[in-house]
Amino acid sequence: PPAADTSTEATGFLQSYAQGEDEDVVGGEGANTITRINLQTLRPGNWLSDEIINYWYYRLSVRDEALCNTTERRRNHFFTSFFFTKLLGGDGGRGDYSYKGVEKWGGKVPGKDIFKLDKIIVPCNCGNQHWTCLCVHMQERRIVYYDSMNGSGRRFLEGMMRYIEDVHADKRRGPLPNRDDWVLEEDSSCPQQRNGCDCGVFACWIAEHLSRNAPLAFTQHDVTEHARSRIAISIRDKMLIPPPPPSQIYASRTKMSVPRSRRA
Repeated sequence: PPAADTSTEATGFLQSYAQGEDEDVVGGEGANTITRINLQTLRPGNWLSDEIINYWYYRLSVRDEALCNTTERRRNHFFTSFFFTKLLGGDGGRGDYSYKGVEKWGGKVPGKDIFKLDKIIVPCNCGNQHWTCLCVHMQERRIVYYDSMNGSGRRFLEGMMRYIEDVHADKRRGPLPNRDDWVLEEDSSCPQQRNGCDCGVFACWIAEHLSRNAPLAFTQHDVTEHARSRIAISIRDKMLIPPPPPSQIYASRTKMSVPRSRRA
């Protein structure tokens, strides 16, 4: 198991790659490479780059496959941040909807059928200024948007709903059954960031918890203390270093709280 405090290791790892050409590949696997300049976005106070976020989601997919090989559970799938870029336009999701842009993506999920998945989890680039997370609970017919700044995710929710309908029409040659049963939600109990730079880290931490059906039991304190360093060590060691147990700060703040959500 990883040490409770990985910050010292992470600082040393980031410092060891601080000098050199920005585009040098310094980590990652296969198509999920990390360049020097993107690795440095893990330093405190920086916005995470798409390379870092996509690598973390890739590591979640590797863990998910391993879990499904040893337990009876449905697979999850993790689209990259480029899914919504292609589905909703390149300008941070502000363009026109285009199913054709992601037409082949559904055939690359485990089992080649999105309707047999448990969840689809996707990072959302909001106008190139903010990162959030969206999760489709396929078997529950529910799409939930998680924003660490409690903003509106209607554009992403409606875009994903339309995508699911288009996949069904394309692959199963008919309209989506029970369409009226689908619910689109914005999770207003989502953990909130207390600064302007950790949105990408929250999008990573939220996805990690959702992928193992864990409650979103963390706060800004937990993210500050553990998240960036554990993502960094995951890159160094090419294995997922998961969050530690929830802090006492989380327990004390949520003792009297009730989770809630709102329909979009």
